Amino acid sequence: MRFWHKLQTQKDLNRNLVAIIIFVAVYFFSVYTIGHPSINLDKSLTGKLYWAIPYHGIRQGDIVVFKFRGSRYFPRGAMFIKKVACLPGQKLIEENRCFTCDGKPIGCAKKTDKLGNPAPLFKYRGIIPPGKYFVVGTSKNSYDSKYWGFVDIGDIKEKAYRLF
Repeated sequence: MRFWHKLQTQKDLNRNLVAIIIFVAVYFFSVYTIGHPSINLDKSLTGKLYWAIPYHGIRQGDIVVFKFRGSRYFPRGAMFIKKVACLPGQKLIEENRCFTCDGKPIGCAKKTDKLGNPAPLFKYRGIIPPGKYFVVGTSKNSYDSKYWGFVDIGDIKEKAYRLF
C-alpha cells in the first residue's frame, strides 16, 4: 500500500510539474509575441488600461512604453507610457516654453512643478537625431519630453494600444 501511495504522489508531482512548465512557457511566449496588459497609473494619458506588444517600427502618434532615465521626480528605470509626438528627422522647435514638430503645435511646458518649484525645460531647436524620440502625455500636467528631452530607441520596450 505504501508503495502504491508513493507512486501516486510521484505521478501527481510529475503532472503538476508538467503543468507548471507549460504555463510558464505559454506565459513567456504570449508576453513576448502577443503582448500583455499595461496599466497607466498616471493622468498623463487619457486611458488607464493598455495592451503592450513588442514594437516593429514607431510612428508619430504611437503610444510607447519605455524605461525612464531618471530625474529629481522619478527614479532611473521607472516605466513610462507616453505618445510619440516627434520622430527622428523631424524639426522640433522650443520657443517660449512651447514646442512644435514640423510647425504643428505639440504643447507647452509649465513654469513650475506641483510644489511651485521652477520646472526644468528641454531647450531644443533643430532636427531630431536618429534613434531619438520626443514623447508627450495628453494631459497639460504631463511630465514628459518637454522637461527632460528625448527618449532613446534603446529605452523603448513596447508599443501600447488603449483598451480602456
